[in-house]
Amino acid sequence: MTTRAVFTTIMETMNNVREHAYGSRKNQGWWLMALPEKDTEIIHFSLADNGKGIPETIRKKFMEQIISKDADLIRAAVLENRSETKLYYRGNGLPKLKTLIDKKMIKNLYIISKKGYYYIDEDEVFQLPFEYHGTIIFWDFIKG
Repeated sequence: MTTRAVFTTIMETMNNVREHAYGSRKNQGWWLMALPEKDTEIIHFSLADNGKGIPETIRKKFMEQIISKDADLIRAAVLENRSETKLYYRGNGLPKLKTLIDKKMIKNLYIISKKGYYYIDEDEVFQLPFEYHGTIIFWDFIKG
C-alpha cells in the first residue's frame, strides 16, 4: 500500500461528498472510519454521508430518466464520467477508485446509495429492500 493511494482514495471520496452530496444544503456532514485488522495487512475504510445519494446526482441518459434502478446508476457513475456539469475534468472520482481496484491497490470496494448496492470487484449490482438516505463507500487497503 502506498501513502499516495491511501490519500488519493480518501480525497476522492471526500471530494465527491463535497461536490455532489448536499447541493446548497447547509447541514453537510460525512464520517470517515479506518479500522486496521490486528495481525493482518488489511485496513478497512468507509466513508458515509446523508446527502442526496449517487442516483440523484448522476447525469442520466434519456432512458435512465424514465426507467432506472439505483444500483445501475451507481454502476454507471463508477464506469463512466457522468458528472452533472458535463465537464471532462469532473466526474472522475468514482472511476479513479475503479482503477485502484484494477491495479490491486485496494479491494472489496462497495457502494450503497439510496436503494442501490454495487460491489465493484465482482461487478455485482442489486436493489436493496430499504433506502439509505445518502451514500456509504467501503474499501480495503492491503499494506505493502
